[in-house]
Amino acid sequence: AKTMKSIKRLLLLGLVGLLSGAPAAFAQDACPRPAGVPVNPLEKPAVTAAQAAGSAENLKAFSLAAKRYLASINPGLELAFSACLFRHEGPWKSGAIYVVTISTDGRVLFHSDNMALSGRPLKPAVWGAIAAATGATALQTTGDFGKPDGGALPAQIGGGYAVGFKRTAVGSTFLMAAGLDIGESHLAPETVDPGNPTIRADQVVDRATLKTFVIGATTYVGQLLRAGGRSGLSKAKSVLREPNGRWRHGPVYLFIMEPNGYTTFHGAFPDKFEFQAPTNTLKDQVTGKLILPQIIKAAQNPGGGFVKYYFDNPDDDSDSADVPKVTYAVQHVFRIPRPDGGTLEYPLIFGAGIYGDPDTLSQESVAAAQGWLARFGRTVGSQAVDMISGRMNAPARSGAKMTLGGQTVNLDKDSVRSLTTDGADSGFASFAQDRGDSDLLWSANRLTGHGAPETYRKMTMSDFLRGSSFRLTSAKGAEDAPGAHWSFWGRGAWTTFEGGAASVEGDVTTAMLGMDYEKNAVLMGVALSRAEGEGGFDNGEVEATLTSAHPYLRYQMDERLSMWGIVGMGQGEMTLAVDEKAVETDLEMRMAAFGLRGELAKMGGFDLAVKSDVLFAHTESDAKDGLESISAEASRLRATLEASREVSMEGGGKLRPSVEASLRHDGGDGDEGTGVEVGGGLRFTNPDWGLAFEVKARGLVTHAEEDVTDWGVGGMIRIAPGKSGRGLALTVRPEVGETASGAARLWGLQDASRLANGEIEDLDSRVRAEVGYGLDAWGGLLTPYAGLSVSEGGSGTYRLGGRFNMGEGLSMSLEGDMRERENDGPAHGVALRGSLRW
Repeated sequence: AKTMKSIKRLLLLGLVGLLSGAPAAFAQDACPRPAGVPVNPLEKPAVTAAQAAGSAENLKAFSLAAKRYLASINPGLELAFSACLFRHEGPWKSGAIYVVTISTDGRVLFHSDNMALSGRPLKPAVWGAIAAATGATALQTTGDFGKPDGGALPAQIGGGYAVGFKRTAVGSTFLMAAGLDIGESHLAPETVDPGNPTIRADQVVDRATLKTFVIGATTYVGQLLRAGGRSGLSKAKSVLREPNGRWRHGPVYLFIMEPNGYTTFHGAFPDKFEFQAPTNTLKDQVTGKLILPQIIKAAQNPGGGFVKYYFDNPDDDSDSADVPKVTYAVQHVFRIPRPDGGTLEYPLIFGAGIYGDPDTLSQESVAAAQGWLARFGRTVGSQAVDMISGRMNAPARSGAKMTLGGQTVNLDKDSVRSLTTDGADSGFASFAQDRGDSDLLWSANRLTGHGAPETYRKMTMSDFLRGSSFRLTSAKGAEDAPGAHWSFWGRGAWTTFEGGAASVEGDVTTAMLGMDYEKNAVLMGVALSRAEGEGGFDNGEVEATLTSAHPYLRYQMDERLSMWGIVGMGQGEMTLAVDEKAVETDLEMRMAAFGLRGELAKMGGFDLAVKSDVLFAHTESDAKDGLESISAEASRLRATLEASREVSMEGGGKLRPSVEASLRHDGGDGDEGTGVEVGGGLRFTNPDWGLAFEVKARGLVTHAEEDVTDWGVGGMIRIAPGKSGRGLALTVRPEVGETASGAARLWGLQDASRLANGEIEDLDSRVRAEVGYGLDAWGGLLTPYAGLSVSEGGSGTYRLGGRFNMGEGLSMSLEGDMRERENDGPAHGVALRGSLRW
């Protein structure tokens, strides 16, 4: 059988020689030279393996050439290249003529014909003959082989030639045999303690057990390395390779390599990968990406890491790569005692894998998580833009101020008013709603309870946090910087989001602290924020935290127009739980926003005002424990333009036509959509006549929801001959549809899913009216009133009550009402309200 094997190999070598011209060329083609490995003049022997067959002199020359080459090889890529040359048919291998390296304790280190035999001990008779041929016994006294040129091996063990050598690059001593066709008959049985792993190979079923299995292997091999040096790893090979043993079962096997990819052990494909460095050649069978660089990178992370790729399953004869492999790898630096008494640091990467990935989330869950992450990133970025731009565009009066739920407490002693409505963040003044010249419209708002400071409303957590802030500002005109000042401020925000096919929803709570410096036209500062989000989708829950830094800058181009910019960088954590599986991973976000706001030059006699901004946010989570890296993009564009003109009438009074348009576009991996809001109005006031009327109309166009109808037309007429709310006053407001300006709503929406409220199927008309009489009483203004609000659908509210106001410090009201409801009986109520400001 052995003779037939040799004949077949000689025939194959001859065929290759005929096709390629020379055996050396074949070996070189099978082993491409790695980049950075120079040509070694000793890598091509003068006497080849084929020439050594049947000639004792040629076998000796071949063996001595192999000794010189092996002694000159540097560790790393050159060692891997030489191992490839020795293992392929060519100048270093032909039939039964091949190279075997042996440790000084008689253990096979490198078997170029059958790598699965590497690590096994030789029988005492075989080892004794090789030691005698090389004079290895002299190593104990002189440190050198007694026979530098080696010697022939006896025919009793199979013949051949043996020689000793030293690897000068690493200072280690080895033996080499050529022409000795080492097989199982030459190897001695050995009992090696296989260790007692916490998780055996047959118990690996998921990522958690896989990680425990690999870490157990590092502990086991580490014990052998500390006890026996590098030969300890060779001793472990037979145990680690044993089929259905503790360290290999079915498709679960270990591999061990150096950080450059040089593989010292491979449990499944030793002939293909052992003593090789396929770092730049081994590729994913589906994606084509290099595998080892991914494994090396993951292994060098603290605690190691997981890598998913497509690779041959040793238990699948079809060689199908349809099922992905998930590998866990970790790098450990071993400290091994050296013969000279020193310590060698030996970094090794241990890895193993499973086919299929039971911990991997479904594509649907990953897509839903991406949608949640996109909305979370947009929300955090939007909150940062709203809070910082609100700060930049607020008047920076010196002193201290605190706002709770939209009501501002001025803490400085020079405050004229103790309590006011904070309009800093929403103070983009609409010319169409300017009240500066209209006592009548202001009184109308107070009388009907619409838009007045005295209006009472429910306050959600979002309203409270969005309307709460503080600011401490230094006095302007300091000696070192005239006209300059510092500000320290803080704000809060709470926002919900929802949308998507997977019913993504969540809420985000953010607190922000900032400090800035303003001088002349420039304001610059930095804000720190902490955002916490929670929510989920159909079958998953998500929690996320993000700590961010936001440098910002505002430049006042002139008294009317300013521009600003914000960037942000944040890091945090995200926990994703799907079907009782929870994964914690790191999170990072980058964002940038730019904006413009102010008044433009007059155009055709109209005053123009513009407010616009654009936001980009990128949020990404790391790959970890079955969760692939998720990257989400979000963008938003908003723009509002208002135009109005005031015309003084010859007969008295003022006429103000106005028009507004607002655009919003949301893009990215979350909700996408575009909304356009248009509106206009005409207002007339004449205080001398006690007359005011207004007509307005608006409409929302949403191209993502073409069938949605959202529009409204309304008006108001007020007759109030008295001054400052005294005397008889009558106000009537007819409306159809939604008449409130949609520009502010469009601007403040959290995501594109809310661009439209839904189609209005029944556009009920409604009328609100109120009549009252203001008179002086008890040092203040007392106004008894009666009002109603009725709609075409049949619902209605009837009110009767009175208000009492004493300056701006005290206000009270007592009101009774009856509400008629469709398909239900009437409801009655009495309300007593009051406020005291100081």
